Amino acid sequence: MNRIGMIVLVVVLVASVALNFTIPAKEDPHIWDVKAFFAVYGFVGALAAIFLSRWIGQFLLQRDEGYYAPHGAPEEAAEFQGKGEEGRDA
Repeated sequence: MNRIGMIVLVVVLVASVALNFTIPAKEDPHIWDVKAFFAVYGFVGALAAIFLSRWIGQFLLQRDEGYYAPHGAPEEAAEFQGKGEEGRDA
């Protein structure tokens, strides 16, 4: 950016800040001006988070009971699975 462009940019920024303090802005009505908007919004958001996390847990994270069992393992390996060292014959 050349020197003249930088000077124009600074002048426009200073004028913008000065006008912001001198001329009142017209505000349009917003949805959050409704009474209890944030209470209802928070409640609906919390319910959405609960149901979404439940759905994710049920359909994406849970696995079948034998999901982590080794494929093609002999029957006796499946018999001792989860018993620890005390359940195995040495």
